[in-house]
Amino acid sequence: MTSNKLQTGINKLDEILDGGIPEGHIILVSGASGTGKTILGLQYLFKGAELGEGGIYISHTEEEDSIIQNLEVMDFYRKEHVKKGLVRVVDCKNFPDLSNIDSTTLDGAIGMIDEMIGPGTKRIVIDSITSICDTFGENRFPMRKFIYGLRTSLRARGMTALILSEVPPLTVQYSKYGMEEFISDGIILLQDVSGVKQMKRSLVVMKMRGVNHSREYHAVVIKEDGITLESLFLSG
Repeated sequence: MTSNKLQTGINKLDEILDGGIPEGHIILVSGASGTGKTILGLQYLFKGAELGEGGIYISHTEEEDSIIQNLEVMDFYRKEHVKKGLVRVVDCKNFPDLSNIDSTTLDGAIGMIDEMIGPGTKRIVIDSITSICDTFGENRFPMRKFIYGLRTSLRARGMTALILSEVPPLTVQYSKYGMEEFISDGIILLQDVSGVKQMKRSLVVMKMRGVNHSREYHAVVIKEDGITLESLFLSG
């Protein structure tokens, strides 16, 4: 690991992390549906593109056209970054069926991700580790082997990765299967919290190796310019 930090595109989050995510770290970004995981991941990639760092968004949950269409309303989106290949969005329509996995299929799944990444890529977002693990069904041994293989592959490439993890709402939980944390150097938890008049989104950095970070909860505000973090007040 190096001491270099990668800016996330979210100023307050970079401040919490003393400059950003340590280069080469694999971060689990956990949260229920609608808490802002996808926007955080894409904002991270477009910030990298702004700095000349190639990135890829690998989706196992949503088609490329749908992701791009939703992105176009965001101020941080730059069409030229996509045209130049600085940000690539790839959906996994042809991802192997992992329900009856054998070692050949497992190697093929890891190899497919390797092939998607390609040369010149520094940042990666995988959406989501939960959806991929769901395809294993009850077969936990190859699921663990896949997670370990993915971690090994990303480390070997020196990637700085955000791995999105879907969890039930209103819970302090990092993953569905309890194994996804195995991949991570850090955990960022996004949650819905109850205010008096409405639900609010929150973010807390639960873990980040090598960083003396705050574990304070912050309000997540999502507007056209992306995610910003503010003080969390639950009175309204």
